[in-house]
Amino acid sequence: MRSTTPLSAVLTAALSASILVAPSAALASDASTTAVPAPASARATGVVYSRTIRAVDQKVTPSKLDFLHPRVTATGRLLRTDPTTGIEGPHQSAGVWLWIDGSMAGYTTTEADGSYRLTAMPLNPGKPMTISVKAYDPDVASGNFVTFNSVTVPSTVNKTRIRLDKPTQRFNYGTKLTIRGVVEFLDGATWKPAPGVSVEYDFHTKSKSRSDGRFSVTLPNLISDDGPWTVETTSYATMDYEPSPFLAPAKATVKVDVVNKVFLCLCYSRLNRFSQLEIEGSFSTSGIKQPPSRKVYLQQSSNGKTGWKTVGSITPSKMGGFLPKVPVPHPKGYWRLYFPAQTDFLAAYSRVVHHSRVETRITGFNASPEPVRKGRAITVKGTLQKLSGSRFVHMTKRRVDFYFQAKGSKTAKYMGNTVINSKGQFSKKFVAVKDGSWSATWETFSSTYVNAHSIKDYVDVR
Repeated sequence: MRSTTPLSAVLTAALSASILVAPSAALASDASTTAVPAPASARATGVVYSRTIRAVDQKVTPSKLDFLHPRVTATGRLLRTDPTTGIEGPHQSAGVWLWIDGSMAGYTTTEADGSYRLTAMPLNPGKPMTISVKAYDPDVASGNFVTFNSVTVPSTVNKTRIRLDKPTQRFNYGTKLTIRGVVEFLDGATWKPAPGVSVEYDFHTKSKSRSDGRFSVTLPNLISDDGPWTVETTSYATMDYEPSPFLAPAKATVKVDVVNKVFLCLCYSRLNRFSQLEIEGSFSTSGIKQPPSRKVYLQQSSNGKTGWKTVGSITPSKMGGFLPKVPVPHPKGYWRLYFPAQTDFLAAYSRVVHHSRVETRITGFNASPEPVRKGRAITVKGTLQKLSGSRFVHMTKRRVDFYFQAKGSKTAKYMGNTVINSKGQFSKKFVAVKDGSWSATWETFSSTYVNAHSIKDYVDVR
């Protein structure tokens, strides 16, 4: 049977029965989930009614956002009413969104009892922030989202500082730099420890502050030069760290004074027949800075462990290399290079080397008579000996060469030679011509001995 009810009456009844709760009404509402039957007149019309949604028990915390209270938490319950039955119950499995300052910050779905819980951290605090809770309602003609709650919460970005245990550090090269201190934030007028804050050096080395705000960062590489080294709070997110937007960036600088290490290379050495130690070596430091004096000393010891005595010195080139021939008083023993400590530079030693040749000498050398008249004969004599154990013994069947250096001359002239007798003694006569110094030399061409040189004996010729 065709209905006789006018069309205008049907539309009026449908609009009056279709209910949508406004956000202000939802905030004020604290209704329970008790079922409310629809009016009998409404049920009798047979019109399909839209269901309505409302929120109860809504709450947004905290009342102020800061470093100690950085996350927004919104809770509440959604209820729905079916106008065809008039029954209100939990709106379960409904999508709920958390919006902060117009940007979506979180999403969840309601539980079986219609409850929801959303939490998020604002990205740009430091101003009043609008916190909104929205839900999906397909029956809303102006859009599918309905705002059930919207509040404004003040937020603060706290000042931050890093206090170092040692703003200045001095240590020897070879020790890794460790920077320790405490991270603090300003809460009102009081500086308090800031826990869980990442402190880093050069984006790689990090340390998270403990509950008392303390941290410790150890640089991975050895430091060789003086200078400032800076640590700062980490400002970017990583897989295991999310920086707090409520803390202002902070940094601190430690002044480092490194006591540099010196490296001495006694790369090659040889003891020649002139009783000279031929050395090939190098001088370098752990940093760019160079010591005021780079003089290196050659030391000798009889056993390589104790009794080290300086027997010569070496000054490296600007590039650090050196190739000297250093005369040594005794051609048997142990040698090393030594650099004495200076300001900002540690003492250094090279490796120890060992060489051995038999020491020789000319003893009892004399040119006589003196003074002597010109044209008269002078006798030059002495004894050639070698070291055997702890004492010198004479040598035999060796040739000794004689030299004369005239007064005022810079060079000596070869005057002849003789062969020593069975007691190591030698003697040879010469004609006195002018004033000057006489000397004798025994030269060896073997690797066993070193050359022997007499003293210079001056003869006054009149």
